[in-house]
Amino acid sequence: MKKFKVLIAEDTIEARDILIEELYKLKENSEYEFDIIECEFPEKAISKLSEANEKNDFYHILFIDIDFTQQSHKGGRRDSGFEIIKKAFSICPISKICTYSGQFKALDLSEEHQELVKKGLVVYTFDKSRKDAGLQDWFDIGIRKILEELEKEYYLFDIFKFNKKIKRKISNSKLPFEIQWEILDNINIILNLMLNLKNITSSYIYYRLIIHLYHSCLISFLRNSKSDEELKRDFEKNKYQAEKLILTSKEFVWQENNSLSIIIAESPLELVRFGFKLNNYRNKSIHPDQSFQPDLFNVIFSAIIFSLYVIQEKKDLEISLIEDYLSKVNYESKGIKDLSELLMFIKS
Repeated sequence: MKKFKVLIAEDTIEARDILIEELYKLKENSEYEFDIIECEFPEKAISKLSEANEKNDFYHILFIDIDFTQQSHKGGRRDSGFEIIKKAFSICPISKICTYSGQFKALDLSEEHQELVKKGLVVYTFDKSRKDAGLQDWFDIGIRKILEELEKEYYLFDIFKFNKKIKRKISNSKLPFEIQWEILDNINIILNLMLNLKNITSSYIYYRLIIHLYHSCLISFLRNSKSDEELKRDFEKNKYQAEKLILTSKEFVWQENNSLSIIIAESPLELVRFGFKLNNYRNKSIHPDQSFQPDLFNVIFSAIIFSLYVIQEKKDLEISLIEDYLSKVNYESKGIKDLSELLMFIKS
């Protein structure tokens, strides 16, 4: 049974109970389970979001009212919901943030609400007035759409957690500022690209770009500020063992400004064969090879291997959602085999 963490920010107990009842009805007829947190005033919702951020344990679905004036004695305002939405998105932009309101079309609220929808902060609006009018589908259509999207994107929560740990490690490292900036900027671009995969038809172009960005991050991370002389020395020390681990009959030869040379020089030996595969992905993405059609599994592989290089400890990588996603795949590809091998390595 798949469990989703849900936050309901709503100032009336009656409206919260309606949502909870609908979620429980859905649970009875599906494989879903919901861990529900209720927040009756804005400050509590902001606090719960900050707490989730600290624990690296994010909400999958949020239902947020806009008007909190019934809790004005606790700081609730007419438009408090917008503040909660912005906070939730800044913490975890892959969460499915929904407004739960009967007043989102009001003159003083509609403009900002539409802007949040346009920018992608709000993915769906549950209209309380439809419930009040007795329309039976007021909840079902929206929640099923959201759950369908979550099924396809659930693995992203693991990758988002990787990114948080990478950012913390990189920001606290002794890497030169320009390398830190490059990696952190690329990580943000990658997440935005992955969030937009569902909106495009030529996804393989995005796959190529994402693989290239992860590869660029890895090479900058490994090279650090080392000179060519230092890199060559490390390469010569590691190359024979790397050849055995990669199972290649071709002898590795040092080349300046060569990505593979840097990977062999600076990789922990247990990761070198995976770094070698990422380098192959990148080469075939930048110089298109008809035998290589990048897919989502190549992208997930790239995300995990770069995370391993930076985070270093296998036990610090949560991969359960990625494993769940992979378990539902019913066809074979080189990308699936490579990803499966990497997941087995992490669990070993």
